[in-house]
Amino acid sequence: MFGDEAKTVGVEQRLELARAYVREHGGVAMTEVIARAVPEPEERAAILLIVSAFASLGAGVGSKEGMALHALARAFGVPLADLQKMLTTGKERLSERPPPAT
Repeated sequence: MFGDEAKTVGVEQRLELARAYVREHGGVAMTEVIARAVPEPEERAAILLIVSAFASLGAGVGSKEGMALHALARAFGVPLADLQKMLTTGKERLSERPPPAT
């Protein structure tokens, strides 16, 4: 997503690049960058499913997580009804196989 600049840095630095991009351009712009980087519908669905599952951890999807998920779904061209199904599916899958405790 960030071109050659991201190829020379590790995961933490890439996350900081993403944070800086969001601070400068906003979250919606970031979702559009992600949508351009991932044009395949199946891969977009997989991303939304994974993000939905992790957003539902803990206290569940709050307003900030919900807004981010809605923005990503819009950028991907995914109807909100389908996003709701993904949220349910993601939460069910994580409850079957929770991530390891750190």
